[in-house]
Amino acid sequence: MSVTLTRRIGILTAVLLTVAFWPSANPAAQSREITSRGDGPWDSPGTWSCQCVPTAADRIVIRGGDEVTVRGQSTARSVAVEGVLRASRTADSTLVLSGNLVVRGSGWLDFGTPAAPMPAGVTARIRFVLDEARYRGGAADIPLDTDVGLWAIERGRVSTRGPSRDAWSLLAASARAGAREIRVDPRYAAGWRAGDELLIGPSKTPRNREDTVDDEVRRIVADLGGGQYRLDQPLLYDHLVQTLQWRDAWGDDWTEALAPPVANLTRNVVFEAADPNHRPHIIFLDAARAELEDLAIQTFSPVPRFDRFGRYALHFHMQQEGSRGSHARRVVIRGGRGDGLHIHESSGVVVEDLVVFDQSATGALGIMLEEARDSSGVAIPDSGATDAWIDRPLMVKVGGIGSSGGRTFGIWLGGGVGAYVVGSHAAGGRAGAGIHWPEGRGNNRGANPANPDRTPRVLRAVTHSSLQGFFWWQNTTPAQDVLDLLAWGNRIGVDIGAYGTNYWLYGARAVGNTVTQFTNHANGTAVTNFLADGRNLGGDGIIIDRYIFESTRDSLYEGGVVRGAATAAGFHDCLSVTRTCGSATTHVQFSYVEFADNPLLRFDWHPQVGTYLRIRNQT
Repeated sequence: MSVTLTRRIGILTAVLLTVAFWPSANPAAQSREITSRGDGPWDSPGTWSCQCVPTAADRIVIRGGDEVTVRGQSTARSVAVEGVLRASRTADSTLVLSGNLVVRGSGWLDFGTPAAPMPAGVTARIRFVLDEARYRGGAADIPLDTDVGLWAIERGRVSTRGPSRDAWSLLAASARAGAREIRVDPRYAAGWRAGDELLIGPSKTPRNREDTVDDEVRRIVADLGGGQYRLDQPLLYDHLVQTLQWRDAWGDDWTEALAPPVANLTRNVVFEAADPNHRPHIIFLDAARAELEDLAIQTFSPVPRFDRFGRYALHFHMQQEGSRGSHARRVVIRGGRGDGLHIHESSGVVVEDLVVFDQSATGALGIMLEEARDSSGVAIPDSGATDAWIDRPLMVKVGGIGSSGGRTFGIWLGGGVGAYVVGSHAAGGRAGAGIHWPEGRGNNRGANPANPDRTPRVLRAVTHSSLQGFFWWQNTTPAQDVLDLLAWGNRIGVDIGAYGTNYWLYGARAVGNTVTQFTNHANGTAVTNFLADGRNLGGDGIIIDRYIFESTRDSLYEGGVVRGAATAAGFHDCLSVTRTCGSATTHVQFSYVEFADNPLLRFDWHPQVGTYLRIRNQT
């Protein structure tokens, strides 16, 4: 018996009971079922068994071998696709549903392919009408009538493809409040055209959780060439581009831009909620295949009242090897409540140039790589987003303002053997960090706990204009190196906890963060070839903060530069509010570090006896 079938039988009884005793969505629950009777357009009576055009009350089944094309306005209560449901390439189409769209068997939802994309002048939409209060949420391996959305199951296939637009670029010059023209890096703005909607990301540092995020959305009215565009309205805020120059410990000179992102939000294939307060979801199960390109997922991701987990804007759920070959390229997820993308115990998913914008719930996550758990809720070793490749994801304004009840993160790096996140950019995190490395996710156990490839790896990442840039809460994760981090314009740049860590950071730059550039709670931290540049904005350089576990080896900062900081390095061995002190000694070593400003060191609140600071080869 297959893993998929076993899993389904295990929950089938519970699901059937749930559906049986759950109230009907509307009085049309006893509506007729209509099947296709061959190939044809949706709006032709001859396509259907009823010899009629389906209405909003009808449940539609497109049989295997049949191909139905939507054009103009079409409606139904629900649709099951066992054959092909295709969007017209010659006319706009909108399919309005009040129930599930299920792609099952070997069915295919064809809203564009590389060989037959949606043309530039044609838009294809699927619009869901639903009552989010009916959502169940939680574990489900078969479609639930209460949880309205797109369910791809068994060997179903969903493809989207429109005219290609680069997903996002960076501002190439500052854009001040009142300006009606912006200039972006043209290398990443191919395909942008008049009429497209742009997100201009923030550059300011938040003062607290309640502070606003100075992002704004404008429409292109003219392409002026060379990455320059005229907008439909003046900008309300400053979006500043700064230049960073520094010389590292090896004498190499570096220049880079601190620039906010600009994303193109327009797509010719759109899946959307009819009411932004009642949001559907997308889930892939079993061996269902996602071939998603140039897709806008608008106001998806509900927050179910019974179980808020399991229904997201885009979700690969427990597919194991069945998800290999799935991809999402140049997809935009915007305006929902809950999480954006989840890859949960599913292998080989490729995500490139994803944009997640304005997911507003407390505790929302832009992207989550999620491990499997046993019946006791304990993470299973070596599970998660195995072999995932996530390239150039952009997360802007994820999480609710003042969401003190739950941290929010651009990317949550749970489980994933052989998973990589490359070239990520996060901005405007309202109650958390751009990337979060959570507790060990079970990968400290198993056959080879020292293998660093057993947890997701990060190469080249930028976070700015958030409460925190990068945040670790680690104790039991295998040793791993993290390469090329840039945290600028946050409150805290790089925050490393909890008690002990095996992570080694190479090429981390923390610049203009107003509280600290680096905060270190965890013994065993190692940082090489780094820059801590406070830019004379009042933030400290490196803060060693309240170790709980005894130091078994030195925390190491080597080959770095500390400048422009209120204090180059400070030792806070007690919490500033409660004056509760750490119970462990702290061992820290600075080696080949250039301290460019005074005061050099500050000790607060009595470090424990046995704490030491080792300074070697300093400038």
